[in-house]
Amino acid sequence: MDINHPTCIRSNTRSEMGIIRSSFSFMLGTGFGIYVAQNYDVPNIHKLYKTGLVMVNHYEQNYRKPKATSSDDHDHDDGRLNRS
Repeated sequence: MDINHPTCIRSNTRSEMGIIRSSFSFMLGTGFGIYVAQNYDVPNIHKLYKTGLVMVNHYEQNYRKPKATSSDDHDHDDGRLNRS
């Protein structure tokens, strides 16, 4: 295969440009994120996460099925239902 063939030259150029091309979108996104964080009121994600977790725990405590309280239905050894 001839090294001066146009397809060989293009393939070498593409492999060298791969790092620049792949990192360009990352650098552009990082720059955009910095701009937005400095110029707009962006909510604190950690605080939103904690608030959502508190709401889910509250919902779970209020709407969970009540546990069985009678000891007649359960075997005392391993907690399985007594089938005898």
